[in-house]
Amino acid sequence: MDKAAQRQHALDLPEVLFRIALYLDAKDVITCSVVSRAFHAFFAPFVWGNIHMGLHPSQQKTVRYEDPFARFVSFDTKALDDQEQCQPSREEKLLEVLQRIAPWIRSLSIHEHQSPRQLILGGHFTTLESLSIMGPSFNNEFDWTYWTSCMALVKQNSAHLRSLSLTNWRKQYNRFRMPTWNPIAECAQHQSLRSLSIKAGYINREHMASFWQLCQHLESLKLEYIYVTLSPPRVSRKDRAGTAAKSGINLGYPITNRTFPPTGTEEHFWAVTAPTVRLPKLRKLTLNRLYNTGSLHQLHWFIALCPMLQTLEWTISREAVFPVKEFKHYLAAKTWPELDSITIKEHQNPVSGKEYADIVAILQASQRPLKILDLKLQYLESDTFDLLRQNRFKTLTKIDLDWAADGSSADPSNPPAPGVSKWVQEVLESCPSLEYISARNITAQDILDGNPWVCLGLREFKVMINMDFNEREPERGPKRLKYTKAEENRCRAVYEQLGRLEHLRVLHMQCRFWCTHAMKCVSLPLELGLGLGELCKLTNMKELGFHDSQDMRMADLEWMLQHWPRLATLHGGRLSWKRSKSFGNKFVRDSLLATRLGAEKVQHPKPWIHDDSGLRSYMRTNGITEVYDSESESGSESEEDEGANSLMPEEQTQLP
Repeated sequence: MDKAAQRQHALDLPEVLFRIALYLDAKDVITCSVVSRAFHAFFAPFVWGNIHMGLHPSQQKTVRYEDPFARFVSFDTKALDDQEQCQPSREEKLLEVLQRIAPWIRSLSIHEHQSPRQLILGGHFTTLESLSIMGPSFNNEFDWTYWTSCMALVKQNSAHLRSLSLTNWRKQYNRFRMPTWNPIAECAQHQSLRSLSIKAGYINREHMASFWQLCQHLESLKLEYIYVTLSPPRVSRKDRAGTAAKSGINLGYPITNRTFPPTGTEEHFWAVTAPTVRLPKLRKLTLNRLYNTGSLHQLHWFIALCPMLQTLEWTISREAVFPVKEFKHYLAAKTWPELDSITIKEHQNPVSGKEYADIVAILQASQRPLKILDLKLQYLESDTFDLLRQNRFKTLTKIDLDWAADGSSADPSNPPAPGVSKWVQEVLESCPSLEYISARNITAQDILDGNPWVCLGLREFKVMINMDFNEREPERGPKRLKYTKAEENRCRAVYEQLGRLEHLRVLHMQCRFWCTHAMKCVSLPLELGLGLGELCKLTNMKELGFHDSQDMRMADLEWMLQHWPRLATLHGGRLSWKRSKSFGNKFVRDSLLATRLGAEKVQHPKPWIHDDSGLRSYMRTNGITEVYDSESESGSESEEDEGANSLMPEEQTQLP
């Protein structure tokens, strides 16, 4: 065998190609798959495995970071109108490409409907494992064509489909006013489906039987803004008798499959504590504002029916009441023995410190370590914090101290209690598994007096850093403050602590509670000369928020864009200029900042621009373009990004 044949066989080995791919980024892998048949045969399933249709360019950057091989398809009807009739349209070319790569696609997400023709491909996708469908907001012939294609997608991929997401799904009617298709009923027989997400839709009473049948195999369920009619669970006489004997309570109220005691009574509560299990395999449940059903019904007839539940994310409407008493009873009865993450918010009644302490005391008796306990608190007392310190600091991954109070008033309009800053420092230096922390305030002095932070895996830091420069006033206007040597050293020491958090993605140093005290605080200055360069290893940074009284120079901004390639959102403060370029109008500085951020596709609050001829003349003279709006800012992609991630016909015609 000659050397050429040996080299050819080596490239045919998947192990060799996989090793080579470890040294290539997504763009290089795509390029190699175009010019090499061996690479094309091996990498095609990875390159074309995840397709997004109609995703807005402003959101593509975030998706690309999660999956570098994500591909974006855009059916632009305007391009079709500009072309001559004798030439094949852009849509036809895209359809040909999608038909050719359909066997490799494993995940398909439809974010927006730009053309009726984009969905005639339903018959070509037969190996989808993940499907995300965005429903149309109108009802016409296109609506009927769309749902027909969706029905084909769900039906033909029933053997492989493991994840299904439906957004803006409503009752669809044909000209005879009969429902045309129901995805819940269609998926009821799917044995492979493990994840279901429904947002902005309806689940009516006639579909509940199919819905419960579908839930028998689910491991993850997410319902958001859903109109649902929850039916009472079936409780047999044997179950009722067993529950009564176990609890020691004699239920004198007759229970049948269709009759229940009045809601809120003790008899009603014990009648529903032993229902038929509806979600036996569910491990993650997300409920976000279920309409047409109360919070108590959601707890009794939904959440309590998940014996394997590990993660609960429950957002109740602002008008509803969180049933704390019933929830504590379920916890004490070990209804969810594996539950380790609890997030409950947006309800009308905040949880008191005593109730929170009771919940923590119940959870500490469980065998599994608690990871997340996020409740809407009236305030967090020192006794409860001591309980967390004694039992949960080693395993805690998320903590919210926004409503913490060390015995003083928990009113957010008042200055933060002095002990709260020490609590934040203690958490940072004692919780090695911490990934998220939110609090009103931490002082630089407490950071310097404390031990080094051990939460090196922290991803979100939402705490205002008060530098304790009490004798100073916050920054006003383009003129920057001059700091003493001691103050500069203090800033660098704080930056050194932050620089050790190499996995940090979100850094919010804004005061999220309005109060007079916040207006007098001097937060951590974002200046290279004061230690900003210590954050050079935070390459995963996606979002930065800084104090509104701060100014930022263009040099500091350029450094961030260079060292934080994933930065997608920046908000707070102002842009500062040197004296030689000082301009009296604040809106000019904001315009320049917004323009620079817009060029890098970084989201930011749109500044208010005066319709002033002098301002616009100044911008034209200095080569400054208009501030990007929501469409123009993200409507143009760079050639590099477009070539690497956009599904273009010109690129696909070169495939081997």
